[in-house]
Amino acid sequence: MALDCVNASISHSQQMRQDVEDLILRQDAQDKALLARKSVIEKFLYNTHPPAASDVIDPLTTIENVDDVEHQD
Repeated sequence: MALDCVNASISHSQQMRQDVEDLILRQDAQDKALLARKSVIEKFLYNTHPPAASDVIDPLTTIENVDDVEHQD
């Protein structure tokens, strides 16, 4: 009886170790994929330049002023 309990515990421990190793492999693959995405984004940002300040239109100047009807007495 005691030997069965120990053998079962050993089996569970080995399964847990295998699960951890599988998780580490999955995490490594995820990290590699994220680094690849990061590299693509960084290269895109490096080749993209912001527009000149004179080309940027202030959106507040183009928004129509609407009467405030909620606070009228």
